Amino acid sequence: GQILPLDCYLDSWSEAEDFGATLDCGLYRGKRYAVPLFGAGRLLTYRADIFRECGLDPDTPPKTWEELRDYAKKLTKKEHGRILREGIDLPVRGIDAQQIWAGFLWQNGGSFFNKEYTKAAFNSSKGVEALEFLVGLIQKDVVADTRYDVGQSAAPSPLALGRAAMFFAVPEEVNQIKNYSPEVYRNIRVAFPTCREEQVTLYSFSGLFLSKDAQNKEEAWRAIEFFTGRKALAGINESMSTLPPRKSLTNTGFIAKDNNIKMFVEGMQYGRPNPNIAAWTKCRDVLSRYIEKAIFGQITPKEALDRAAEEINRILAE
Repeated sequence: GQILPLDCYLDSWSEAEDFGATLDCGLYRGKRYAVPLFGAGRLLTYRADIFRECGLDPDTPPKTWEELRDYAKKLTKKEHGRILREGIDLPVRGIDAQQIWAGFLWQNGGSFFNKEYTKAAFNSSKGVEALEFLVGLIQKDVVADTRYDVGQSAAPSPLALGRAAMFFAVPEEVNQIKNYSPEVYRNIRVAFPTCREEQVTLYSFSGLFLSKDAQNKEEAWRAIEFFTGRKALAGINESMSTLPPRKSLTNTGFIAKDNNIKMFVEGMQYGRPNPNIAAWTKCRDVLSRYIEKAIFGQITPKEALDRAAEEINRILAE
């Protein structure tokens, strides 16, 4: 490969601890190849006023799958069998649906691939149970409406409209509510991920790499140190409204002014990135297609993941 592993620098770098789990964004087969620069994560976001309306404490968000289901049921508002307000707005198509399932997969102790990244592992009992839980919220518990979908940046937020009480948001979506629905924003809260076997959720970071062909690798590393320093990261992320990967930046700049964005930064301790393999986008798209089929009841969750695994194993073998 053309990218140099950075472990020889990171092992002796006094700043490494400040990045915590975000350094895993460049992890591949046990080695780290990048230092994160900016990112985003998915956390449960909810309306405190609707919680109170339904007799729930907004300061005590759901912490387990069972609580998430129970809260969603209580928060759902129906009339003549029709959903007027979703207990939780869940994406039912594309990458967004795949990302929500990924969080449940990891929380249940599952993995996308084997340790060698040569075969799919997501169709294990852990993965099937995670997809059954997601599908069950939609089909059995009927706390989400398949007529709607999140992930459409041009569409108003379901929370801002009062059409949903909870959904899994990224910081950009939270900022949209703040900018376009300030009267609602005072009731918006953000929670850390639920836990089954592990407390974890998807966080994605872009970072800086070091080329094996760099003529002066020490100078290149010093450049990485500069751009990922506290001052530089604070400026970069404030200008882009993204998440700085350092824990020490939790109380600085635009983050200190907004408790919800601060929660996203503090939530990085629970973050896990997508697999760092060349074929990931192809694998992701296959998974998205079959997860959608399961959500709409065209095939069972087990059939969906088994079929996805067959296709993805062929991709990995190429």
